[in-house]
Amino acid sequence: MTIPSMIFAGILILLVIVFFVGDWLRNPRVEITCVHCESPDVVEVNRELVSSRMVESLGSGSPAGGSLQLQITYELTFRCHACGKAFTRQLVETN
Repeated sequence: MTIPSMIFAGILILLVIVFFVGDWLRNPRVEITCVHCESPDVVEVNRELVSSRMVESLGSGSPAGGSLQLQITYELTFRCHACGKAFTRQLVETN
């Protein structure tokens, strides 16, 4: 293996690591637990779109002082493997 190809491979590996770490930091994972028995052994069984709207972030983005982002609200249905009961939660995502 030549030195330029080793440098290229090292840079490529570094970029992949930076991408996944950045994605992990931007999108923290929230652990959902059952509302009935508090078990973390739940599975999402349905995702329904409730609403979507455009929201403006003040002071960032364009020189006019704001940027538009899409805000989507979902209603998620989960089923618990421990007690077998179903429950719903709302999730709001802003892109």
